[in-house]
Amino acid sequence: MTKRLDVYISTEFDAELTLAECEDGITRHDRLRRGLAVMKAFREAKMRGLNHLGFTSDPHNLDLEIVNVL
Repeated sequence: MTKRLDVYISTEFDAELTLAECEDGITRHDRLRRGLAVMKAFREAKMRGLNHLGFTSDPHNLDLEIVNVL
């Protein structure tokens, strides 16, 4: 089941979505869905007592860490 959601975003975020779509071909809608999935993962980790969310291409090195998103 899906729901329609109208969202107002700043010109800055609109430009970011447009740029990302041009660079990698991922639609702005899909990018927003992926962003929400990251927020969900962070919330679930936080519920388990973890306060950091990290991204890595190598399990031994952290490429990016997100702290205090929510």
